[in-house]
Amino acid sequence: MFTKKGVRRVSVTLAAMLLLSLLVPLLASAASLFRFQYDSLTGKVYGYVYSDKSSVSVSVYDNVYGKKNIVTNAAYTSVTNGVYYYRLDTPSNGELTGYSPVTATVYESTTPYVSMNTTVYSSVYVFENANTPSAPTGFAAVINGGDLFSSWPMINDPMIKTINLYMNGNKYHSNNSRNLESNGNFSYWTGIHLGYNYGGTYTMQMSVTDVAGRESPLSPAVTITAPSQPDGYRYQGQVALNGNVQDGTTFVVKDLTGNIVQNVTYNGGVVSGSTSIGRYEISDKDYSGTYTDRLYYFFDLPNKAYTLTVTTNSKTRTANMEAPNSLWSIPVSNVSFAGVYVNLIYFYSNFASTPVYLFNGFEQGHYMQPNEGIVKFTPAGSNANYLYVQFPYDKWPYGGLTSSNNSTTLYADKLAAADFKLIKSSDNSLLEIVSAKADSRGLLKLSLSSKLEAGQQYELSMSSTSGGNEIKLPLWSGTKFNANVQTRIGETQYIFDYVDYSIADQTISVSASSTQTPSTPSIPSIPGIPSTPSTPSPTNGEVKLDPKGVTVTKETGADGKPVTRLTINADMMGKALGLLKDKDKGARSVTVEASGTEATAKIDIPASSLTEALGSNLDAVISIKSDAATYNLPINLFKDLTSALKSDLKDVKVTVSISKASETVTQEIKKANADVKQLLDNPIEFTITAETSKGSKLDINDFGGTYVERKILIPSKVDSSKTTAVVIDPTTGLMKFIPAIITNADGKSEVTIKSSHNSVYTLIERNKSFNDLNGHWAKADIELLASKLIVQGITDTNFSPEQNVTRAQFASLLVTALGLNEVAGSVKFNDVNANDWYSGAIGAATKAGIVDGVDNGNFAPNASITREQMSIMISRAIKAAGKNADVTSTQDQTLASFTDRGAIHDWAKSAVAQVVDAKIVTGLTDNAFAPSDIATRAQAAVMLKRFLQYMQFIN
Repeated sequence: MFTKKGVRRVSVTLAAMLLLSLLVPLLASAASLFRFQYDSLTGKVYGYVYSDKSSVSVSVYDNVYGKKNIVTNAAYTSVTNGVYYYRLDTPSNGELTGYSPVTATVYESTTPYVSMNTTVYSSVYVFENANTPSAPTGFAAVINGGDLFSSWPMINDPMIKTINLYMNGNKYHSNNSRNLESNGNFSYWTGIHLGYNYGGTYTMQMSVTDVAGRESPLSPAVTITAPSQPDGYRYQGQVALNGNVQDGTTFVVKDLTGNIVQNVTYNGGVVSGSTSIGRYEISDKDYSGTYTDRLYYFFDLPNKAYTLTVTTNSKTRTANMEAPNSLWSIPVSNVSFAGVYVNLIYFYSNFASTPVYLFNGFEQGHYMQPNEGIVKFTPAGSNANYLYVQFPYDKWPYGGLTSSNNSTTLYADKLAAADFKLIKSSDNSLLEIVSAKADSRGLLKLSLSSKLEAGQQYELSMSSTSGGNEIKLPLWSGTKFNANVQTRIGETQYIFDYVDYSIADQTISVSASSTQTPSTPSIPSIPGIPSTPSTPSPTNGEVKLDPKGVTVTKETGADGKPVTRLTINADMMGKALGLLKDKDKGARSVTVEASGTEATAKIDIPASSLTEALGSNLDAVISIKSDAATYNLPINLFKDLTSALKSDLKDVKVTVSISKASETVTQEIKKANADVKQLLDNPIEFTITAETSKGSKLDINDFGGTYVERKILIPSKVDSSKTTAVVIDPTTGLMKFIPAIITNADGKSEVTIKSSHNSVYTLIERNKSFNDLNGHWAKADIELLASKLIVQGITDTNFSPEQNVTRAQFASLLVTALGLNEVAGSVKFNDVNANDWYSGAIGAATKAGIVDGVDNGNFAPNASITREQMSIMISRAIKAAGKNADVTSTQDQTLASFTDRGAIHDWAKSAVAQVVDAKIVTGLTDNAFAPSDIATRAQAAVMLKRFLQYMQFIN
């Protein structure tokens, strides 16, 4: 009997050539596509097989030992339109170790399909039958009236998944609609209708992509030329009635000489009137057939310019309908018509008189007290049952970070409907307020039990039972704060009454406190604290540590670079933190100025100075401002130092380091990321170390899910859509996305990085695009996230937006979006192995509480993710990032618009309600959530972008 060590091997090349020459006829008609790897050290096999048969076996061929079966009669993982997908993932097998195979074979019953390519990486052998599909033949394109019609004969190949249409060399459209007919054949689309630009010349081609993602060469080109002018024009648009009645709405179209060419009226779904030329259609349903609060219209007319006057409920709006010079066709029978879209026509109802804001002129930091008035207003129309009040806030920076300085603060945990009263002035009757909600930037949302009446004045005020601690005006004084009031029909539906856009928001004044002195005009003095040079004092929401409480020394680091060390006086820091206990004064941080610190700043903070603040659970921040960056450290990061170091805080020193990376490290990072433009000369590293007097040390690099801010100032203005903060992987040197917000002002940019761990950070500029997104509805969102290193394409040039997303892929995307470090070797699921590409991401997601298994200790990483599963992961990610939103009381109301809400599992309803309320996930239509539908890569990217903006992790 032969042993593995006792046999001489024959020529690998010769044996492979002999075997392949015998099997060439079979390869030409292969019905299987496969790619998998075999590890000769462990005997493990991993990869995939696509086949049109419901059972396959796999073997490898070794020159010495011959054929070895590695998978026999494999069970398929999934089946789509008659194509079976097999996921190969066998455990380590000592019986299969030690082989050096030259080929692999997939058997469909007894029919073999042999690998055409074998690649060897050390002990790992990779096999695939890499037949790229042939270029399609028989492709045709022609212009017929308003259609650019492309067609291709049907084929019967189960391995072809997608048909790709190219226009002028760019991928314009992909179609993966394939049907399995009763006769066993596959049918594909035989044509597609496209618009075109008049006078344009088009070179049309197509390709096909197989189920393994391999795209064929392009078909022979077909060149066509469009007519220079259309036969007529279709003017179409929408009228947003916003609470006004639909019946009796008239549409009058005039030509440029003033002659009426169309005069029609909409009444209860019936359109009547007269027309001298052309055609018309008016509908109260949108393009999906759903009833809305709008009317949709189109007019087919012969000339390039008209005016449209719409009248409803005694209100009139006029819009110009003018065809641009660049026109595109629309499919209208066999007539060459150009599509012209008119802007949406709005019928807002403004208030009968300008609202009066009763808090105008209140002093900075003022808490709204019991019975104090908020606003007086008179609606112009009836039916509104929601009232929104935007308290004073600073509009700039739009969508940026806010604080108690420039926005009114609404304390959501203290707000209740009973804190407010709404009175109708004519009879002093009280309208019941059902619920009160706090939104961002000082927006108060009130739900009313009955509808407001047109022409009646109402006054909203704090109730006599309010606590005087629910609403606090901005801490800055000024005369240019903004405020507004709205009435709405439904919380998320259309506006009924609004402050007229011609006067924009009302300008509100916030006065300086009467206790202020001229020397500190922005912040009132604090009673009981002596104003001496050695005592810190609060300014603009912060307490600045007196320089006399800081000892500065100069040192030389291990790399020979200068280091500036700042040693904080324990007593001074303790007093500064003590000032933050007075919440009415608004200060939330102690600032340590560390300017002139050159390459590295090290700040030594005696932990004893934190004792009292930690004992009282003070929500405070120590803000360290160095030349390189500002580091805002919540003091609760140090709450476990005593137990971790087994030492009293009086014996512990905390050292915070902010340093620019050395030139050697900087060059290594640039080398590892050669294709990325970096905006900082040197990346910046942040570290925190705690050390006892006896020499015990603790590196504090993981903040347990707390996102800590670092601010970096760039001397020039940058584009937030192309600029990204990244963290440097310490092992590979590669860059990964980290949450950040960019604010531009005075020609400069401030980047606020939010990270739950310490590392090396830098800023990059990147603009990524994909060939297969032209014309796609999610193009902008996908390319934004790709530019920020959050999502990746299937290839460098293609994204495949309509491909399904797996549970592992979406969990990995959320881990990336949150800027979490991967956690290797701690996965608890039976079907997630340590060497799977997604193992570290699922470990991080599990640790953060974002993911859970499906059953029996499994995660089902390669199963396509459903919309409700995605909603659960997003909801948990919101919580993991420190933002909680209890929607239990409004869950039924939020889901009420979905007729399929009963299909949402009970365990998912709260999460679905939360992400719908946050506008992260929307229904597939206005009245269908489709909880069990599979999500595509495009949908996942759009939801991810909305999640990041909701969390203020990107602009």
